[in-house]
Amino acid sequence: MRPDMHAHFARPRDDDDYDDLPRKPKKKKGMSVGMILLIVFGSIGAVSCLVCTGVGIVAYVGYVKAKEALEEGRIPDGKGPVLLSQHGRLFPNDPQRENKPHKAFQVDFQQGKTYVVTLRSNEMDSYLYVYDPAGMRVAEDDDSGGGFNGLDSRVHVTAQRTGKYTVSCSVLGGGMGVRAGGASFTVTVKER
Repeated sequence: MRPDMHAHFARPRDDDDYDDLPRKPKKKKGMSVGMILLIVFGSIGAVSCLVCTGVGIVAYVGYVKAKEALEEGRIPDGKGPVLLSQHGRLFPNDPQRENKPHKAFQVDFQQGKTYVVTLRSNEMDSYLYVYDPAGMRVAEDDDSGGGFNGLDSRVHVTAQRTGKYTVSCSVLGGGMGVRAGGASFTVTVKER
């Protein structure tokens, strides 16, 4: 072997000898693109969750305030035991009382107790009367019960004596306020 060849291979290699070989890229300091994207989209998701939650809270508070505004001036429903819950149908030719067709229901009241009487209907503008055992009118109402169409009737009655009180379910405007086929209704009496 030639001496100059041996020396050629025996010399130490330097970085210039590897210029033609692919190099592994040096790791950069800082975050990768994937990590940055994860942080950006994660932050957007978290902010949108907070926004949705905030919108939900605002919507709920708005609903509660709207309900309070609608119920303003309305008589609250009773929370005690139910003494009467009756479905019925009022016809224009039903017996007259107060110059209006009516359906009457008897309910036992005790002296000193307060009762909530509600007449509901989606088919007529309900009108409610309550009479004491002597037949004297002690309460009447047109629209204090609110309801789906705002035309339900509700009264609070504190019984001045014990006995059978008459709840008269009627309509505003007399017989003209009820169609020929009648109008369905529900009457309830609860202790307050």
